[in-house]
Amino acid sequence: YGPVKPIGSLDPGFGGDACIFRWGRMGRIESGRMGVQLESFVEIKSTMDSPEERDFQIAKQVIELCKAKGIRPECFGTDSTGTGRGVFSHLVHEWSPSVRGVEFGGSASLMPASSADPRESKEVYHNRVTELYWVARDAVEGEQIRNIDAVTCKELCAREYTVKGRRYYVIPKADCKRLYGFSPDHADAFVVLMEVARQNGLTPGGSPKTNRTANWQETAES
Repeated sequence: YGPVKPIGSLDPGFGGDACIFRWGRMGRIESGRMGVQLESFVEIKSTMDSPEERDFQIAKQVIELCKAKGIRPECFGTDSTGTGRGVFSHLVHEWSPSVRGVEFGGSASLMPASSADPRESKEVYHNRVTELYWVARDAVEGEQIRNIDAVTCKELCAREYTVKGRRYYVIPKADCKRLYGFSPDHADAFVVLMEVARQNGLTPGGSPKTNRTANWQETAES
């Protein structure tokens, strides 16, 4: 219902994890709020035969994918935590300083915890990664997301949480691999995409308007 903005995200996937690039379209939905239609994802591969370092190989492929899909630098984000800073640095240098680095580490932000909780996120979530997952959850529960694939659903539902000092705390990624036998790489790429959407105007959550279709484009065309 109006202009559509392509958005994208990356989970660099180090230590044997998958490097996942995903993209979607963001715009005004039937309820009048902003929503995201997920499109697809690809696993980016690097090769030992290349003279270029792994980080640069990934960044180069990401830039090509973003340009092919019409994703502007400010509409793209990547996990820039720890070893992810290398890919982020190459993206900034080779493409644009407007690329958004999304830190999974450290404290939660000062932004409102959710649509229903005006407290600062740092008062509600134990750390930044917990905040990112809750933002994504809020958007899903607010029916602002369409076309979530089965792999991402499985990973989002598997990642458990507890409460530490009266604040929510999602279990670390290393514990996910130990408990479930897989790393939540698709889920991480998804929550980065949701953070990109939030920084581009999406307010997660709120009261949804009943809509049973799986695809907003079908709703708009009907």
